Parts: sequence; C-alpha cells; structure tokens
Amino acid sequence: MKKTAAIFKAGVVLLAIAAIIVIVYGSVAIATFSRADVKVYDGGKPTASPVEIIYNSLMFTDGSYRYGIQVYVDVDSVTANVSSAVAEAQIEEAVKAKLKAVSDRFKEAGMRVDYDEEGFFVNAVLAEYSGAEEMSIANGETGYDVGTSSGTVYNGFFFSDYVVSYRTAFADAEADNYLNYVYGELTADGLLPLSDIDFVFNYGTAYSTKLIESDADYVYVFKSPDGKQSYVHEFRMSVDERAREITLVQHSPNTASWYLIVITAALIVTGVTFVVVGIKRAREN
Repeated sequence: MKKTAAIFKAGVVLLAIAAIIVIVYGSVAIATFSRADVKVYDGGKPTASPVEIIYNSLMFTDGSYRYGIQVYVDVDSVTANVSSAVAEAQIEEAVKAKLKAVSDRFKEAGMRVDYDEEGFFVNAVLAEYSGAEEMSIANGETGYDVGTSSGTVYNGFFFSDYVVSYRTAFADAEADNYLNYVYGELTADGLLPLSDIDFVFNYGTAYSTKLIESDADYVYVFKSPDGKQSYVHEFRMSVDERAREITLVQHSPNTASWYLIVITAALIVTGVTFVVVGIKRAREN
C-alpha cells in the first residue's frame, strides 16, 4: 500500500509541476504572441531604371558564395527623347565605350568578366567560395577571431527575431572602390543623367523568407545558369538615397522554450502514468 501511495503521490507532484509550468509560461507565450513582433515591408516588383549599378552579395542553397558587380544601361530609355538618329547612334557608341572601359578595368584586376556589347551589360565576379570555410581562409580568419554584432534581439516565447541594420557599400561616395569607379565612369561627361541611375544591392541568402526577412524593395528566387539557387533581397537606391540603411530580420526558434515544452510534456506523460498505475494498484489491493 505504501508503495502504491508513493507512486500515486509522485504522479500528482509531477502533474502539479507541469501545471505550474503551463500556467506561468503559457501566460508568457500569450503575452508575446508566440513570436517577436517585428514587421517588414513586402513590396511588389520595382520598375527597372535606365541605368543600374548593381552589387551582388549572394549565398546559395548549396552553401557557396558569390560576390560581384553588374552594370546595365537601357539605351532605348536613355535615347528616348533624342530626335536625331545620328545623335542616338553617338550616344550608343559613347555608352559602349564606357562599358568597354569598365569591362577592361575589371579584367585587369583579375576578375572574371562577361561583357554583352549589344545588350549594354557588364557582369563581373569579384570572388567565389565553395563554402564558409574557404571564404574564412581567404579573408585571413583564424577561427579565434572575436565576432562583433550591432544587431538587436527581440525575444518571443516560441520564436525570437534578430534584427540588424546597416548601410551598403554604395553609402560612402568618397571611397576608392570599384562601385564608385563605375559611377564616375558613367557620369564623367554628363552623358547619363543622375536621375536615370539606380544603385541596386542584392543580398542573397540560402534561407527563405520564413527565416530571413527584410525591408527590401523586392524579394525573389534567383537561379543561376549553373543551377545554383539563392533567395535574393533587392534594395534599390537613387543617387540621393545611396546612404539608405537596410534592415534584415532573422527568425529563429527560441530553443529554451521548445525544450521547456518537451520537458513539460514528459512530466505530464510520466505523471499521468504514475497516477494511473497508483489507482490501478489501489483497486487491486
């Protein structure tokens, strides 16, 4: 009888503990709506600008990385208000010369460059890595480096959101980099109006918008010719908006809460089992 009572009592205690956890943390879950309340902008596909200077920072679903610069000029838009066919042809040749100069400069720097003369498009790859380890080695990281972060964590009961905001490589107009070189080349003689130019920052990630969100102007799935896939967040900036701050939000499970749920469930199952066994033995006796 004493053993039966002890089993029954143990079951009741376990159920009581589980009930307390459910009451206390259940109220917390309701208060936090199960997720940190971080909202992001969900915009439609933007209209392309006549001139685009693009910086790509892409991580693909196979774990590889690619960084590059693209330059595109929509000559039809640029020459739309030109009445003379001769002047139109001159503008086209001038644009080709500018893009050829950009392409040659990138090739001299050792980049892999594709130049579509008829399409007025330059695609240069700055760097490619098969994975995070290769990229870390190339960047001189030892594995003992102390990481820094300026992000903010918003804790929800079931999920937490890590929010980070920063300005892209376009922000520093005085920096000596390839992006400013391209911008200077395209605008050197006033051939292309500043109002026609957009800076485009493409942030690509291996994770869908269920895990990574942003205030991007457009989010889409990019599939490269070699079959790689990346979820791209496209941020567009005019010349005057080049210092725009972008925001990324990473959703992640609050593991402590999920472990707590598992432990509570185990307590309930064990407690119920003990109570049932205790009642059964009491009846048998």
